[in-house]
Amino acid sequence: MIRIRRRFIPVFALAFLCLSAQALIKVQTPVSKMFAGSASVVAGRVTKVNADTGVIEAAATTLKGDGVGDTLKVKLDSLPDVLKNVKEGSPLVLFVGRRTASNALSLDDAWLFPNPSSKANFVVTKELDLRQSFPGSTAALARVVDELKSGHTSMLDEVSPDMFKGAQKPLGNVPAGATAAYTFKGPGAKSQTLVLVTPAGPQYFVADATGLKPAEPVKADRPKLPSGRDAGACAFGNFGEDDKICAVCVENNDLVRQPLDGQGPTAGFLRLTGERITSYHKDHPTWLTGATLTALDCNGDGKVDLFLSAPAGPMLLINRGYGAFFIDADIAKVLKTPAGTSLLTPKSLCAGYDLDGDGLDDLLIISDTGAVTAVMNPKPEKKP
Repeated sequence: MIRIRRRFIPVFALAFLCLSAQALIKVQTPVSKMFAGSASVVAGRVTKVNADTGVIEAAATTLKGDGVGDTLKVKLDSLPDVLKNVKEGSPLVLFVGRRTASNALSLDDAWLFPNPSSKANFVVTKELDLRQSFPGSTAALARVVDELKSGHTSMLDEVSPDMFKGAQKPLGNVPAGATAAYTFKGPGAKSQTLVLVTPAGPQYFVADATGLKPAEPVKADRPKLPSGRDAGACAFGNFGEDDKICAVCVENNDLVRQPLDGQGPTAGFLRLTGERITSYHKDHPTWLTGATLTALDCNGDGKVDLFLSAPAGPMLLINRGYGAFFIDADIAKVLKTPAGTSLLTPKSLCAGYDLDGDGLDDLLIISDTGAVTAVMNPKPEKKP
C-alpha cells in the first residue's frame, strides 16, 4: 500500500457511495463518467524510468480525444514510494480533463494529480482521493477504459439496495454440528445442491419452496488455498479483476482476496471497496473475528457477490466487476425476525440458493440447532 501524505481532491471528482432506504447505492463519479467528461483519455506502458530525475516515459495509446502523441512523460516530484515501485512495463491511465483541475492519472495502483507543463509532459506532486471511483489496480483500470472505448461497460456504477426483503420461509432442519455450508451447481445441473461440511463428512440437500430434501452426493470439493490452510472462513468466485476464480478470506482483521494459483498480488478491503475496514464497528477493532463469508449472486448479474456474517453484524459486498465492490452495511436492518431480533447468531451458517428460480440467490440461514430459514430475495420493483 502506497502512503502519500499530501492528498488532493479534484473539482470534478469528490467520489463517495450513496446509500439510503430509497436511493440506489452508487458511485457519484464512476470511471464511465470520468471517461465521458474528459477531453482525452490515454492508456500506456512505462518504457523508461529515471530514478535520478524522477521522470518516467511511456508509450501512449489514445482512447479518446487528441491524446498526447506516441510518448508521454511524467515527472514524479516528492513521491518516492511511487517512483520506487514503477518499472518498465508498468501500466498507466491518464484522464485529461476539460479543465486542469479535472486531470487524473492512475499509476502504480495509485491515483495521482498530473499538472501539465506541455501537451505530453506532466508533473505529479499530489495524490487524488479517487479510491471509491475505482479502488482496483491500474492494470484493471486499463481494461475498464478499453471497454469504455467501445461505448459500453460491464462495470456496475449503481445497484438497488433492496436485497433480501422478501418473505422468511422455514425449510425444515438439517443435522446440527455443521462447520461450513455452500452451494454447488455443476454443468448441466437443473438445480443447486446445498453442501454441509460436518465432522462426519459432507451432506447434500436440495431445496424448494416446500423445504429441504436429501440429495445424491455431487463432486463439489472446494478449491484449495495456495497456503494449504483451512478454507473455512473463505468464499470462492470471480471476485478478481479478471474472470479467474479466486478466494476472499477473513485474515488478520481484514478481508483479503488472493489468487488460487499463488501468482499475483493479494488485495485487502481497501483495494476491494475504496474504504477502510476500520471505518466499521469502531468500538470493535477486531470485529471480523469469527466471521464467515458466503458467495452468492444477489442481483442476478452473473457476478459473484459476498455476504459477510460477523458477530458484530452482517455486511453485503456487491460485485461491481473488475475486482471492485459496493458496500451495503444496512443489510442488518433487513435480516430481522418479525419480533425485530436478528436472524443471525454468531454460530449461524449461511448459503446462497435460488429457491424460486428467478435468477437471484436467496439467503439460507442455518442455525446452530440445524433449523434452516430462507430469506427470499425478490427482484426490486422498477421505479417509474
